This record gives sequence, structure tokens and C-alpha cells, in this order.
Amino acid sequence: MKLDKLEMLKSKFETEVWIWLYEAMSLCFWEYDCSYYAYSDDSAIILDEDWFTEVVNQLKSLCLERISSKETLEAKHIKCFAKVSDEKCFNPEKARCSRMYTAMKPFLDEEIIKNNLSKNATISFNPYMLLNYPDKDCPLIFQPSKELLEQYSFIKKKYSWASRVVIYYYIDADEYKAFRSGDIVVEAKDILELNLRYLHPFHRWAIQQNNFNLLINYANEL
Repeated sequence: MKLDKLEMLKSKFETEVWIWLYEAMSLCFWEYDCSYYAYSDDSAIILDEDWFTEVVNQLKSLCLERISSKETLEAKHIKCFAKVSDEKCFNPEKARCSRMYTAMKPFLDEEIIKNNLSKNATISFNPYMLLNYPDKDCPLIFQPSKELLEQYSFIKKKYSWASRVVIYYYIDADEYKAFRSGDIVVEAKDILELNLRYLHPFHRWAIQQNNFNLLINYANEL
């Protein structure tokens, strides 16, 4: 199969189904002829073009049958939530309190969130970022106490270019790694004020539920 033909098939499939072609092949592995299985472009281009076109059509039908299922829709929604958190965490200076933030705030119990963060101290500074992007600098989702700032040098301040006003606090990833083998302690009293605007409401709720598995963005592994 020629690469341009493969790209066309992939683009058409993913536009119509909203699932990556190779992800769909894994999800529907037992529901179609597995002799057509491919997991990358390299494994797809060695297949016969007619055969591969046929299996793509089979997959399209299978996926569209499932597209309205609760499981599939929820998976798509969660990926969208991750994109929102990604955008805010990677651009903290642009993150603002959105309508979603305002609507969600009455449902958040700050004391529960602080306690759950303190129980997971190593990732408490920003669980979403530290679980998904441990090699990246990331903004803190709370204002740290003076004691915490003095204790951990990896907590930095980002100042406004025009003044000494602190815009946000962030973790220096390189310095943070040096502390991973040691003990990091964050008590609830060290969390002076929550600042959850960097996270989608779904991820804030996951922290409140103490369900940190929901913070993992599996789409990063695809």
C-alpha cells in the first residue's frame, strides 16, 4: 500500500469516527478479521491495499455502532477534558477563571481537596501535570505556605515582567526530580489557597474524590 493512500484512509476514517485508526483496531480486535491487524503506519503499508481498505470499512461500521454507547462517549469526553487541562497548564499566564470554574466552585469542598492533596504529597503540587508530564515544569494548583517555599527549592515564583507581583508558583521539573527518592511532605495547612483554574472541572472533581487514576491522560500514550 502506498503511504499517500494510507494517509487518505486514516484521515477519512478519523474524521468520520473520531477515533484514531490504530486505536480502533485495538478496541475492535476480536470483532473483525485479525489478519488485517496493524498497529502503525509501518505495519499498515506492507498490507494489500484492497484488504486494508476493506478492514477500514469494517472498522468504521463497528465503531459507528458503538459511537453512541456510554463507554465510547465518556472516553471521548475525558480526552477533551485532558486537552483543556493541557492548554491551561502549559499556558498558565493565559489561564483565567472561566465560566466552568465559576459553575463548578460551589460543588467543590476545599477542605476535602486539601486533605486529599496532602495524602498524596509527592504529586500534590499539580497531580494532573506530575502524573502525565513529569519532565515538564508545571504550575502549582495552590498557594504554598512560607514554610513550604523555604523547605523545597523546586518551588519557584513566576513574576510579572513589569513588577515583582507573583503571577503564579511553579515546579522546576529538573530540581523536583532530585527530591523524588526522598520524602516530600505537604500538610493541609501548607495549602493556603486553592487555585484550580489550571484544571478542567473533571480533574478537580477527581482530586476531590481522591481518585487520582482519573487524572491519567491515556491519550498521551497513543
